[in-house]
Amino acid sequence: MNKILLISFGCLLTLTSCFYSDDIPEDQQTWEYDVPSNQQMSDDALLQLDLDIKDGFYESTNSLIIIKNDKLVFENYYDGGDRTKTYNVGQVAMGWTSAFFGKVLNEELNGNLDIPISNFLTDYAAIFDADPLKQEITVRHVLEMRTGLAWNELIRLQTELDSDVRLAIESDDPIRFLLEKPMEAPAGARFAINTASSLLLIKVMERVVNQPITDYLNESFFDPLGVQPNYTFLNDGTPNIPWGLEVTALDAAKVNFLIFKKGNWFGNQLIPEDWINEITQTKITLSAANTYGYLWRTFGPESFVTENYGTDDIFFQYGDFSQAVYFSESRNMMVSINADNLTGNFANFSFWIYVRVLDSGNLLL
Repeated sequence: MNKILLISFGCLLTLTSCFYSDDIPEDQQTWEYDVPSNQQMSDDALLQLDLDIKDGFYESTNSLIIIKNDKLVFENYYDGGDRTKTYNVGQVAMGWTSAFFGKVLNEELNGNLDIPISNFLTDYAAIFDADPLKQEITVRHVLEMRTGLAWNELIRLQTELDSDVRLAIESDDPIRFLLEKPMEAPAGARFAINTASSLLLIKVMERVVNQPITDYLNESFFDPLGVQPNYTFLNDGTPNIPWGLEVTALDAAKVNFLIFKKGNWFGNQLIPEDWINEITQTKITLSAANTYGYLWRTFGPESFVTENYGTDDIFFQYGDFSQAVYFSESRNMMVSINADNLTGNFANFSFWIYVRVLDSGNLLL
């Protein structure tokens, strides 16, 4: 093997402070290493970003991983983190759920997104029977976050007393709590941020595959990637995917990379490619800057990123604690960030870290 630059959690991003290794270490067998400047990024700019994170400029950032042209060009940990520590990936896992659903959709549902969710959630039949509008909610509406169900999340973080996220987490039956919410509009007529949508998808998937959903997720996705998730569970035993899934930063990067590579894991097509294309394309436009796919976000034509960096193919997801992942096919770059900084705005510290990463590439254009 040729000499490769090992950018590990203990080294700065310069040739003099990193070291060369003949072998990829056992705890990172996924990507070859390279220096950023070999992949059209500025070493100096990323070094300065690294120093700024260490100095606390982007408060409570835990890790930053950059994959460029399929090479690991940056990996570092902060605030006492390292490769062995697990982190809550937050709502990034909501995007994972959307991606994973493609396998079930293709193999079990004949690609039909317009099946009412009541077909699967038969133990909640009384709720659907009591409100005919709820009988109209389909899988597509869940993916679009247009179920019509009232949900208080857009301006209230999960720590707030009146947050429906907090109330769902504390509920004995989070699915019932969600389904019993009043209908604010007919299904499909109104968009509302609702991270509990991924709980509905998880429940639908579990009913369709007829096995514990954690077993299915492990066998179908996590095990082939060598990922060891640390599940937490809600009071009814449902895995807390959107708000409490923990993995190491490198394992999170693996799942993100699977999605970035259109569901193909080094020759093994775990998720249909056309489904990844589908979920990451703009489906809903709230404004010229704020757009959505199926449980993924996209940057509109008048967003800060699109206007300043000329890149209109970026899709991303972030969590309430500034966890985030950003993908750009045209730049062939994936950026995974973990943080513990409570926020309700996509323009959080992780977003500005991503802007700095984009800057490091523009410096060499």
